[in-house]
Amino acid sequence: MQHIERELAPDTKIPIRIGFIKPNGSPSIISLWYIDINGKFYCATQKSAKIIQYLKDIPICGFEIASDKPPYKGSRGEGIAKIIPSKGSEILHILIQKYLGEKESKLSKFSG
Repeated sequence: MQHIERELAPDTKIPIRIGFIKPNGSPSIISLWYIDINGKFYCATQKSAKIIQYLKDIPICGFEIASDKPPYKGSRGEGIAKIIPSKGSEILHILIQKYLGEKESKLSKFSG
């Protein structure tokens, strides 16, 4: 990431909002689970998700991690997204542990 303002604890269980540009030139935002590993944010989604192709085409993005409740502190910035398919399963497992913990879910069964 080129520029990051951090004001949240690393174990915060709110999603990251990623701003990106669609092929028609319009901006859009998606919310995803994330994990901060050594200062880099990692997310996981399905291979077929449109966001994957959008970020491959135009990897410049903005992001925000902030609560919807006052005080509106958070982390925000911009950077270059990288799509790393080989880490998908590993990151998904970490995200399930962070957001769901030991709860049994269809997603946790799928990732196992």
